[in-house]
Amino acid sequence: MSEIGAPQAKTSLFPQLFTNNQLKIFALIAMTADHVGLQLLPGFGFLRIIGRLAFPIFAYMIAEGCQYTKNRKKYLLTLAIMAALFQLVYFFAMDSVYQGIFVTFSLSVSLIFAVDHAEERRTVPSRLLAVGVLLTIVFLCSVLPRLWTTSDFEVDYGLCGVLLPAAVYFER
Repeated sequence: MSEIGAPQAKTSLFPQLFTNNQLKIFALIAMTADHVGLQLLPGFGFLRIIGRLAFPIFAYMIAEGCQYTKNRKKYLLTLAIMAALFQLVYFFAMDSVYQGIFVTFSLSVSLIFAVDHAEERRTVPSRLLAVGVLLTIVFLCSVLPRLWTTSDFEVDYGLCGVLLPAAVYFER
């Protein structure tokens, strides 16, 4: 039992067997195994299988971050800046317009915050903003890759990848 007046620990969106830090470390190891299996040891398929565990764990952590961040603007801005920096490096190093995971998660957080804003305000402009964000995401993930066939443009994990953190977040 906790003492009266003692701060209560925040509960996560779902009951956990592991702490969030343990999950992050496991996801990082799984992601590293995936990248090693893709780039260095392509004959070792089990590394790619292990690596497939990273995305859903990171998606869960993004939903947790949206739930508990104290500064939503800073959270989204940090993700967006990291996405832009990584995309620039990737573009110049690989001559590719493929959109990495930070873009996927930036879009997820944008959607979560826009829908939350619409639910809180319940105004026509806030609802239109949420619909606009959703339509932009659908366009970027589903329409633009089909229109821009002369490039490798694609958002990592596609529309489902963007929607997964939102689904976890709104499950509450």
